[in-house]
Amino acid sequence: MADIFKKLNHFASGKSVLAGIVAANAIVFLLIWTSMLVSRSLGYGNMANWLILPPSFGETILQPWSIATYMFTHIRLFHLVANMAWLYCFGIIFLDLYPNRALMRTYIAGGLAGAILYLAAGAVHPLNGLAGASATVLAIAAATVVRAPNYGIRLFVFGIVKIKWVAAAFVLFALLTTDIHAIGSHAAHIGGIAAGCAIALNARYGISRRREPMRKPTINIEHRLDELLDKVKTSGYNSLSAREKKELSDLSGKIEL
Repeated sequence: MADIFKKLNHFASGKSVLAGIVAANAIVFLLIWTSMLVSRSLGYGNMANWLILPPSFGETILQPWSIATYMFTHIRLFHLVANMAWLYCFGIIFLDLYPNRALMRTYIAGGLAGAILYLAAGAVHPLNGLAGASATVLAIAAATVVRAPNYGIRLFVFGIVKIKWVAAAFVLFALLTTDIHAIGSHAAHIGGIAAGCAIALNARYGISRRREPMRKPTINIEHRLDELLDKVKTSGYNSLSAREKKELSDLSGKIEL
């Protein structure tokens, strides 16, 4: 329990990139709703129209920034709260397994992959525009689960639950809260999952990592990191001693994604 409060304090203090991502989403949401109120009274256009991803490649060329802005854009409060809750849930575990800087990389990669598949779907089926961080959150969830599927977390009602089952619940939640006919949204979700899996496999096996002359020290680092991650998978993060937690954090920072 004390460890959870430490993580919450770290998150709230703004020292983590995770806090920055959540803050960015919240700020964009407030700006959108402020613009909505202004547009109703003064007749200006809605800011959201400039931030969501258009439904076709042709329109996106005229609004290229939307490839980045859509993944921070939410129109409905429930959508924002749900995505940020899941982002925090997987994000704090992600930061136990990867370097801090990898979180934003994975967030952006998931969003870009989601955008590409969404636009590809738009080429064969009429769409309405895409907004929300669902693809990015799914990327972080996939990267976390593929890297450590048996990572245990303590839930208030169910006790210790493996993260792979929490991820399965998230995917089910995403499917149930998205219109079955929303082909574009489902395509974006698949893109996010694929990006997260690719990042996890690259981190685990070094698929795209450049080979360097001095490889032995890196192997030793990865071997020790695997030992610590195996212990986390088996008994949970709290089973590590203070020294092992620090060692895990230090070793994770030395592994490039």
